[in-house]
Amino acid sequence: MLAKVASIAIMSPCNNAWLITKVYIMTTYNIYEVYLCNPETGQSGWDIKYIGAPNAEALKTMPHFDCVILKQWTNQTLEEAKEVSHWCDGIVWDGEKFL
Repeated sequence: MLAKVASIAIMSPCNNAWLITKVYIMTTYNIYEVYLCNPETGQSGWDIKYIGAPNAEALKTMPHFDCVILKQWTNQTLEEAKEVSHWCDGIVWDGEKFL
C-alpha cells in the first residue's frame, strides 16, 4: 500500500490541549479504458488496454498512450487495481512508472 503521511494538530474540546497525530493518506487508483499507439509505427488507436492510474493526467506520461476512452472504476486500492479481470488488465501507471 502506498500512503503519504501528514502530521496534523487538533484542538481537544475537553481540555483545550493540542493533539498531534499522524494521518495516512492512501493513494487510490481509477481504471481507465485507453487507446495505445503502435510502438513501432506510432499509429493511434492501435490497441485497447484497461490501465489503473491515480488520474487521467497521469496517463499522459505513459509510454505509447493515445487517449482515454472511458473511466471504468474509481477509488481502487493498488491491490485492487492490480487484479486481472475482464475489465482490468492489472496494469497500474503512477505517472512515472508501472507499479
